[in-house]
Amino acid sequence: MRSPLRILIGGVLILEGLSAALGVAGRLPMLPVYPIPVLLMIGARGLIGAMEAMSGWLVLDQRPAAVPLARLAILLSAVHITLGVGFSLGPTNLDPAFRTPFVIGYWVFAALMWAALRSQRQT
Repeated sequence: MRSPLRILIGGVLILEGLSAALGVAGRLPMLPVYPIPVLLMIGARGLIGAMEAMSGWLVLDQRPAAVPLARLAILLSAVHITLGVGFSLGPTNLDPAFRTPFVIGYWVFAALMWAALRSQRQT
């Protein structure tokens, strides 16, 4: 039987991956006008989102590779958010006054997910 925490972690990871997919899809019409570094950030977001969705599915399915993959996906996502939003290397419509609190909040979220995944390692 799946624990409620495992269901929550898997669901959050899948939603995060779907959110990344929607963000990348929304940027597709503007790809020709973006410079190469921004295109790389968009591509990285898509790959990280796919990793998050896949690891969420693996967490729900209680696979052995789920926890390490999910932890890596969360860490990469937090680093990507820091670079894309915090250092303005990627496209964002977030007001500059809210960028630093958003990045800090995302790192808090990542730390909570990391801790929750740590508790799932033994099960």
